[in-house]
Amino acid sequence: MPMKSSAAKITGNQEVFDIAPKINRATRRTVARILRRAEVRHLTGLPYSTMYKLMRAGLFPEKFRIPGTNAVGWDYEEVVAWVEKTIADAKLSRREPVTIDQPKAKPAKRAAVEAKPAPKRVGRPLGTTKEVLAKRRRKEAAVEAG
Repeated sequence: MPMKSSAAKITGNQEVFDIAPKINRATRRTVARILRRAEVRHLTGLPYSTMYKLMRAGLFPEKFRIPGTNAVGWDYEEVVAWVEKTIADAKLSRREPVTIDQPKAKPAKRAAVEAKPAPKRVGRPLGTTKEVLAKRRRKEAAVEAG
């Protein structure tokens, strides 16, 4: 049975989003549209963590709370404007991407260059997981019986 909602239609492992703006036939104006998080991700191609990092840095449209719900959304027009601006900037200047909260590279340790051999293990090997679990079960059974 076809779904009545046009927000997201699921086909197999893919979600197909209908995020085109709706037009009010009476006024011939575009109806304001609230995008949910999955739709913003689909439209921008950004992972969630990057979206939030860009928002904290002031480089991405801010989310807002949808009244009466425990949900947030983004304004369709702001997100589309951000995508178009990002594409235009990328085409105009083939520059380095903006780095956001990138961890600093750790300096190489000298000890790694002068690596010492790992100490040899003392005692007998533990065996496979099945053997270890079987031995543990036998011990527990012996404690319960005895």
